[in-house]
Amino acid sequence: MPDKLQVEVFFDLQTFGILGQSEPSKTAVSQVAPLGFAMHALAAGLEAQFVIPFDALKAVMDASKAKKETK
Repeated sequence: MPDKLQVEVFFDLQTFGILGQSEPSKTAVSQVAPLGFAMHALAAGLEAQFVIPFDALKAVMDASKAKKETK
């Protein structure tokens, strides 16, 4: 993430059940890197960045494929 941020947010995909777990454990540590969002103000406007790690993309694709196979 860039320096001098006003907002920095990370989203754990397992918390939202996106990786196929309908009831994630509150004590479990996610094995997938979180999605990141950062924003900071400039003189001309706002700059926003999204960071989507490749292992997070792969985990979502694998979960989607597994869900289709079980139907």
